[in-house]
Amino acid sequence: MTEQLREKLLAAALDHVPFDGWSKAALKAAALDVDVPWATAEALYPGGVTDLIDAFYRWGDERMLDAFHAGEEVKGLGPKVERLVRLRIETCAEHKEAWRAAIGTLSMPYNLPLAAKIKMRTVDLIWKTAGDQSDDFSYYTKRAMLAAILSATVLFWLADDSEGGEETWDFLKRRIADTAALGKLRKKVEDKLGGKLAGGKRRWAAAGKR
Repeated sequence: MTEQLREKLLAAALDHVPFDGWSKAALKAAALDVDVPWATAEALYPGGVTDLIDAFYRWGDERMLDAFHAGEEVKGLGPKVERLVRLRIETCAEHKEAWRAAIGTLSMPYNLPLAAKIKMRTVDLIWKTAGDQSDDFSYYTKRAMLAAILSATVLFWLADDSEGGEETWDFLKRRIADTAALGKLRKKVEDKLGGKLAGGKRRWAAAGKR
């Protein structure tokens, strides 16, 4: 029941955010819309606006997963990541202004830790859903690269007025391709460094036996 009420409040608040921003006013208006006492609304979102924004991003992540699993099967790690990023945007496209306002609120210095947590949660979810099983240094580099792609693509989409957002999807495809090329280069460098390190260890061990 508690989670259902939270979802009802969020859905109602999204109608007011384009006019009131992510504010107490938007949450109060939402509480009135769904006939929830203000004290209850405050208890459901004790962190206020930031809790509400966090719930908005979690809701978007869930919609992305639902759409991905309900859609046609996609082969390959890169195509899966591209598909997930696109779905993350498409499934929340009707709330473009709310998303724009959320980015503005999260860009405030005191909200940067929350912004980082939200972004890395989404990025990690995308990689894991795509099937990435890395547990070495590439685990971090992959997530850092995808975080940059996701941020850039969302910002591009917010300014995109092309039919069906086609320019955004072309932009996303190019960024994924660039990342794939960087990934191959990174792998070559890591392999080369790994070989040099292994050779150095062997020489060090041999010298120690003399």
